[in-house]
Amino acid sequence: MKKTILGLSVGLLSIAAFAQVPFPTFSEPPKTYASEAKDWGVSPTSTPKLPPYHAQTPTTIPGARVIRTAELTGLLTANSKVVVIDVLDSKERSSIPGARWMHGGGDGKLYAAEKARFSAAVDKLVEGDKSRPLVFLCFNAECWLSYNAALHAVELLKQRLHDAGHRQVTSMDLDYLLWNRGQAERYKAIPRHRARGVFY
Repeated sequence: MKKTILGLSVGLLSIAAFAQVPFPTFSEPPKTYASEAKDWGVSPTSTPKLPPYHAQTPTTIPGARVIRTAELTGLLTANSKVVVIDVLDSKERSSIPGARWMHGGGDGKLYAAEKARFSAAVDKLVEGDKSRPLVFLCFNAECWLSYNAALHAVELLKQRLHDAGHRQVTSMDLDYLLWNRGQAERYKAIPRHRARGVFY
């Protein structure tokens, strides 16, 4: 299964935490499942996809990070704060232990009421801890619902940055800001995997 990760401080903005989500390191390439490592040549986008949602997805996402099963397993083992959100529109199946289900979180178009519900749901899931990483997952690498949900979360973060007094923030600005923040010596001193986004 391909999962989309946001080490996102969506409660308000603990930007340092977003840039510094520690990921497991592997001595050899980890095992992959169900075409999650396949690159279909789909370009990353900041625009959520409208139905049908069953289609090949990009390997990167502006403002966030796409992770694979082994990375998620290591992340969950190392970080008890991770919030896993399953956005597949079906309760009639098993998900990973501890995952929370968010109906409609991956819809391609969220109107004002849905955006407010998405924001409230994220706030409730992080339980006031703005440093908690969010992982949105769907059925497999050919499901846009998790990609869309991650895009909605990135938009939410950008809106909260704007509300906090930052100028209009784009996904590229967000990537740039977080990458540069992660280059500070106090963060570089902490051993971790540094993720690169699509803009650098």
